[in-house]
Amino acid sequence: MSFGYFERGGLRWGHSFWMYRYNATWPLAALRLTPNILEIEVGVWPLKRTFVFTKSEVKAFRRRWGLFSVGVQVEHGKLDYPPVIVFWTFHSRRLLAAAQAAGYPIHESGASAG
Repeated sequence: MSFGYFERGGLRWGHSFWMYRYNATWPLAALRLTPNILEIEVGVWPLKRTFVFTKSEVKAFRRRWGLFSVGVQVEHGKLDYPPVIVFWTFHSRRLLAAAQAAGYPIHESGASAG
């Protein structure tokens, strides 16, 4: 997977999953994944944010369920980024497979959806 993975989706970010957060729906976010870098960009006026992680800064990817959708949470340790970053996707299995193929750690949770 030298070329990387790209997908449009939504994004939720903030200090907790339910409170003090921002949420942008599909297709306002873009995720780019290579064996070395994860980049998530969201463009919502007046907010525009880009989150960039090296592979070593990503602790794990984990599937996360919302009320009506499925996302992939990026577990990380970057202190200058919000602790909760969830990319909303229609293809969570495909995204997790691409991340695993690129060498990122995956934490699977209970039931599957996708």
